[in-house]
Parts: sequence; structure tokens; C-alpha cells
Amino acid sequence: MSKALKPGKILLVGGPANTGKSFFMTLIAMTVFEQDVDWVYMPLEDSKMDFVRRLLAIKGEDYGLIDDDQDGAQGRMDALHLYRNELVELSKHVEESMRAPSVASDGTLIVPSLSEQRILKWVEEKAKSGRKIIFLDPLTQIDFPGLQVENEFIRSLLALAEHFKVTLVLATHTKARPGRRALDPLSIEDLQGSSLWPKLCHTVILVDAHEDRENNIYCKPKFTLGVNQKKVIHNRTISVGRARNAGGSRSRIAFHQSKKRPAFMELGVCVPKSLVDKEADHCEDWNHIEY
Repeated sequence: MSKALKPGKILLVGGPANTGKSFFMTLIAMTVFEQDVDWVYMPLEDSKMDFVRRLLAIKGEDYGLIDDDQDGAQGRMDALHLYRNELVELSKHVEESMRAPSVASDGTLIVPSLSEQRILKWVEEKAKSGRKIIFLDPLTQIDFPGLQVENEFIRSLLALAEHFKVTLVLATHTKARPGRRALDPLSIEDLQGSSLWPKLCHTVILVDAHEDRENNIYCKPKFTLGVNQKKVIHNRTISVGRARNAGGSRSRIAFHQSKKRPAFMELGVCVPKSLVDKEADHCEDWNHIEY
């Protein structure tokens, strides 16, 4: 619907904290890996080990595999033994965070700054080395000295993506939405930082979390407006805020993120309110949805 991973383009993934953005991007990276496309992931909020634990939890379908508690040690060992080879291959594409703290010889904790120039240099190095898809998560960890520098950074990323024909996948946060606005659907106007991000990035995908919500979805990929609908319950909504390379702009997709295991289940494209069929069937078994 968005053709988000085309060479020479930028995909911006935005959303509030703790909605599953990094998890969503990790699933994109794993899908790219399965397609044998060369990629690299720079986690700026987590360490490389944190990222590998997330991969282990996804493969083992257990949130507990992310933890470092003694009680779960045997379960982690069993999962590591089972998925070791694949984790080793996946981790080769993940780099240690540029924001990772270190300890000086005198015991002082050093938390490095992160300039936009350092990021641009890293992106160029990875593009020159042949990486086809480059992940940065999140942009809010970069120390921009001002709006003008941030705007120049955006344009520089666009130039690098176009010149080297790489795809950049960038994560960012959204602004706080107080009061009733917190219940409104996310839009590209809610993204933090420069207004050029949603204007110049080729694709913007917004990840929002909410309580269980009922919505109608289309049941077939070639939509017949007003028919072939199902009612589903979902707790995540993925919105295509912008899609310059495809026709999916403003579409909303119902997802369900399991509370028991780290899995996103795509349910289908939400039907606009004006086209909702009130007689649509409620779908109890998501595995049998034909979309």
C-alpha cells in the first residue's frame, strides 16, 4: 500500500513512546533478512544486546526472553540453543549504539553526545559498503543544535539515499497530546522535530496503541467499497500518513499486538466510517480472515 522500501527513498516510522515502534521496525528488519537483502540497524536507545534479546523474544514467542532474571535463565538458555545460528546471522547486521555509555579510567561514566555529522558519516559509510537498507532508531537521540541544522540534516539524508540508492528507515517520536487530543487518530502533524520530516520523507507510517477497539475491515485485497467487510477487535492501528510512491496515503490498518507474546498480527485495512457495513460479521478467528 505504501511501497515504503524502494531504493533511494526514506521511510519514517513515528509514534508515541511504548507503542511498539522499535518492535515494528525489528519485524521489518527480520523480513528484509529473510529476503536476503543486506541491511544494518543502529539502535540509539538500546544496546546491541538489548536488540538481540528482542530478536530472541520474537523467535521464541515469549516476552520473558527479554528479561535478565534468574528464574528465566533456563528458558533463555533453551531458546538460545534453539535459535543460536539465526541470532548469530541477524546480529551481524546490528551495530552497537553510538549512545552507549562507557567508563573512564577514573571510574567516571561517559555518556557520548551524538551529532548529526556523525550520523551522516555513518550512513554514508554503510551505503558505500553495500548495505541496501539502513535503520536508525530513533532520531530523537541525535543532538541537533537548532532547526536549521536539522533541516540540513534531512536534506543530506535524502541526497545520500538517492545517490547510493539505499533505503533509510528512521524512527521518531510524536509530540505529547494532552486531554481529548490523546484520543484522536495520529497524523503527520503530531511528529516531533522539524516539519520537513513528514514533508520530505517519501513514506510516513504511524504506529498507535490503544485499548481494544472494534472496527470494520475489508476482507479482500481488491476492495469493493461497502462490501466484503468483517468486524475485528484490535489494539494497534498502523496509519499510512504519507505514501509518495503509492496510493495508500491516509489508509489505516488494524493490527493486534499480543499481550502474551511479542507478535504483531495484521488484521486488515480499516473501512472509512462513511462506508461501514453495520451488518458485517464479527470475526472471532483472525487466522481465517481473507484479506
